[in-house]
Amino acid sequence: MRFRLHTASVLLLMISASSAQVASHPQALRPETGDRLPAAQMQAAVVNDKPVVRVNGTVLTNRDLVREMFAIFPYGQQHNGFPKSMEPEIRRGALEMIIFEELVYQEAERRKMEISAARLNQAQADFKKSFPGSKQYQEYLKLECQGSTQALRQKIRRSLLIEELMKTEVEAKSAVSLAQAKAYYDKNPKEYVYGERLSIQTISIIPPANPSAEVQKEARKRAEDALRQAKGTKSYREFGLLAEKLSDDDWHVNMG
Repeated sequence: MRFRLHTASVLLLMISASSAQVASHPQALRPETGDRLPAAQMQAAVVNDKPVVRVNGTVLTNRDLVREMFAIFPYGQQHNGFPKSMEPEIRRGALEMIIFEELVYQEAERRKMEISAARLNQAQADFKKSFPGSKQYQEYLKLECQGSTQALRQKIRRSLLIEELMKTEVEAKSAVSLAQAKAYYDKNPKEYVYGERLSIQTISIIPPANPSAEVQKEARKRAEDALRQAKGTKSYREFGLLAEKLSDDDWHVNMG
C-alpha cells in the first residue's frame, strides 16, 4: 500500500543527511566508478524542521517534504539530492502528497476510526525489522521520534489510519468486477487502440574532449564492460539500475 511509513532505506538516508546538514552543492559519488556527478546538475536535499505548510492548524515541515520527495524519486537517495531540472516538479508533487495525507489523517480522526492494539504491535515489529540493525533503528528513533517509542507508535498509527480510510473510501468504492470491465471494453474498443510507441534506454560512456590514447582505451574498456553487463539484464528495471551506476549521460538518473 502507498500509505505507510517509508522504508528504512529512505529514513536512514534522512538520518545521514540531517546529521551532516547536506551542503548546498553536494558532490554525489557514483557507486561503480567513484566519479563525482557535476554539482551543477544536482539540487541539494537540505533537511531541517522549518515549517513549509499549515493544514487546518497542523504544521508540516521541510523534513516531511524532503522525505516524500525521496519517496517520489528514490534515485535521489544515492546523490543526497535531485536533478535541478526535475526538482521543482518533484517538490510540488511531494507537497501536494503530504497535504493530502494530512487531510486524510484528519478525516480519519474526525470519524474516530481506531487501529487495534494487535495490528499496531505487528506493524511496529515489522517496521523495526526493516532496519539493517539495532543501531540504525535507534538512530531513527532518536532523530525522528526524540527517542520515544510512543511517538513512533503514533506515526505508525497515523499511517495505518490513512491506509484504512483510503481502503474504505477509494479501494472498496472503486472496485470493478471483471464482468463490468469486459462490458465497458466491449462497448468502447476505440479507447484502447494506440499507435506504435518506441521506448529506448541507453548507457553512455562519454570520454572528455580530445582524449589521450590511454583515456580512449579506458573508455572503450568501460563501454565493453557495460555492454557485457547490459546483455545480462532481463528487464527494464534491471537495465535502468545498471544505467544509474554506469552511464555518463544526464538520463542515467531516469532509468537510462
